[in-house]
Order: sequence, then structure tokens, then C-alpha cells
Amino acid sequence: MESERDVELASLTVDELAALRLAAQVMGHRAHLAGSPQVGLYFESLEAAVMAEQAGRAQQLSAHNTSPGHHTSIGPTVLTPMVGSAEVQTAIEYLRLLTANDGLAPAIRQYCLQLQRAIAAGTGAS
Repeated sequence: MESERDVELASLTVDELAALRLAAQVMGHRAHLAGSPQVGLYFESLEAAVMAEQAGRAQQLSAHNTSPGHHTSIGPTVLTPMVGSAEVQTAIEYLRLLTANDGLAPAIRQYCLQLQRAIAAGTGAS
């Protein structure tokens, strides 16, 4: 059963999923370059969750089942092992950058805001 802090990807469109996947990939690369490997892993996990959602939808379509039933979620659990608040704050800041990016669809910005809140709630960060 999913935690109430988990955020579902099922509400995003195909195009929004593709944009979120690219955004997660960019932020993961940025985090690794900045010397924040745990933040990089968080964004790699987000990218993997998006890819799983995309694969689930493709599988449903290939089985001629167009009803949405595949739900992938990602929560703050990836950041739980982080002892230092610097990594958590970096992840939150990167999500804030995505949330503030007017070039992204409103649904993606809202999703990133939900992730930001979930991480903050899960770790006590703000």
C-alpha cells in the first residue's frame, strides 16, 4: 500500500511524463556534477519511476486495455538514508527550480511541488 506521502504519476499525460523524465535526468546529472551523489540518485529514481509508468502504459496499450490502472509513485524514501540535511536541502532546492520553471507544464510543476513537500515532511526539512 502506498504512503500518503507518495505522489502518483498516473495523472500526468504522456508528454508531461516525457518532460518530467528529461527534467529528472538533467537534475540528476547536475547533482552529480555538483558533488551530491545522493541527490543524483534521488533524481535517477524519479527518472526510473517515470520510465516504469511509461512502460506500464505501453504494456496496457499493447494488451488493448486502455483503462488507466497502472500507478507508479515515488516518495521521499530514497532520501531517508541521508544523514546530512545538506543533501535533502539540495534535493528540495532542485525541485524548487523545476517548480518555478514556467517552461514546464503546470501539472509537472505541481508534481514537483508535491515531491518537494513529501521530502520535507518525510525528513523534517523545510
